[in-house]
Amino acid sequence: MAVPRTIPACFKATGWPLGLVCLVYSSIVTYDTGMIIGKVTTLVPAECSSYPSIAAEAGAAFAAQTGRNQKRWRIGCLYSAAGIQYCTYYLTGVSELIYFEQYMARSSK
Repeated sequence: MAVPRTIPACFKATGWPLGLVCLVYSSIVTYDTGMIIGKVTTLVPAECSSYPSIAAEAGAAFAAQTGRNQKRWRIGCLYSAAGIQYCTYYLTGVSELIYFEQYMARSSK
């Protein structure tokens, strides 16, 4: 989540050394997960171009290994991942607004 307006407040709360470590760690994790998703999308079928579609194929593969219904698992994982992704985007937007309002309230004092 990119919220540059909260970085000064985070550094004030944690201090510069710990704040920089957390910022660097977060950047590395974000880069690594992006690379993993990129590799997954190039290795699996062409229709796997989003998180829900990747989750659907992972669910179908799990169902195939365990002898369960692949179609049911594919659809269930697709809708579950899409729902989680939507909720995450919504909550990210809400937290961005809250962080911005808190930052503006502190800077106007």
